[in-house]
Amino acid sequence: MSKIYLYVNGDGWQEFDRSDTEELEKRNITIGNRVKIGTNVTIGDNVYIEHNVTIGNGVKIGNDVYIGNGARIGSDVNIEDDVTIGDDVYIGNRVKIQNGVRIEDNVKIGNRVYIGYYVRIEIDVNIEDDVKIGNGVYIGYNVNIEDDVTIGNDVKIGTNVTIGYSARIEDNVRIGIGAKVGNGARIGSGAKFVSILISGSMHVVSYWGEDRIDIGCRRMPIEEWKSCYKRIGKSEGYTLEQVEEYGHYIQTISDMHNKSLMHISQEDNNG
Repeated sequence: MSKIYLYVNGDGWQEFDRSDTEELEKRNITIGNRVKIGTNVTIGDNVYIEHNVTIGNGVKIGNDVYIGNGARIGSDVNIEDDVTIGDDVYIGNRVKIQNGVRIEDNVKIGNRVYIGYYVRIEIDVNIEDDVKIGNGVYIGYNVNIEDDVTIGNDVKIGTNVTIGYSARIEDNVRIGIGAKVGNGARIGSGAKFVSILISGSMHVVSYWGEDRIDIGCRRMPIEEWKSCYKRIGKSEGYTLEQVEEYGHYIQTISDMHNKSLMHISQEDNNG
């Protein structure tokens, strides 16, 4: 039976056999069936670990933590107090999870990820390596965050969003449902209703939740783009395939414009 470290008043962290039910009960710790725990793992008080969980070497688990069924936690992960980790969550190595974080089911978190205080991550989210998430962030369902992304404090990310490699999102940004934030994108503090940012084959396309689309240096209302994108594309030297590519972007934005604003308003009311 593996060993775990429990806190003893006056003596600090002391090693115990994980089958020592008296010491576990004293601290209100529950460890389910078929749980694998590595070496040098510390467990705080009021911790509930469900069945079929795997915990790697050197993991630190704070007080008032819940770890759901089938969760897999890598090595050298630091989980602070009052954290909830849902079923079938995967957490890589050297991850830091601050106090008050809630991670729902089927979330995948890569290596060397930092998650700030009171972050909420909904189901089916994928977070790649070397991502930094600030305090008070909300991440909606089915979001994909690629490597080396930095997200500031109090950012709200809607469902079905993709955030590309090395993007930088500053504090208090709202990212709408279905948004695509391109690789290396920079979104300034307080930007509202960011919905699409695409690195197209010729120019960047951006939609900011208002009745306009920016393509390259041109900014026009959506309907105006729909009526003249072919003429502008030809004048800019686009191929026929590129004209159709940008026509698709414009139509997609047009279709989601009103719906996106409505959904974000609903999320703000529910949040």
